[in-house]
Amino acid sequence: MAAVVKSGSVTATAGGVALDSDLTDPGDLAIQCDPDSSEDVYVGDNSAQEFRMQAGDVIVLDDVRAAYVYVRSAGGAGTVRYLVTVDA
Repeated sequence: MAAVVKSGSVTATAGGVALDSDLTDPGDLAIQCDPDSSEDVYVGDNSAQEFRMQAGDVIVLDDVRAAYVYVRSAGGAGTVRYLVTVDA
């Protein structure tokens, strides 16, 4: 099956939020902390987000379900952008 690319952005709340709750199938995922973000963003799962990203940082994850990747920011205003491949 062919893969397509989906993109989006999320405001990282203080309590943590999933990147995209509809993306439950595994795919390759790139996450960028918005270059204009005034807050650091932390990435992880639904129980802990401890991987710190600063403005402009990018991480790439292989074969992951975006619905289970969570982001948070201390003030609740950090923004991340993402690209993920999903089966068409």
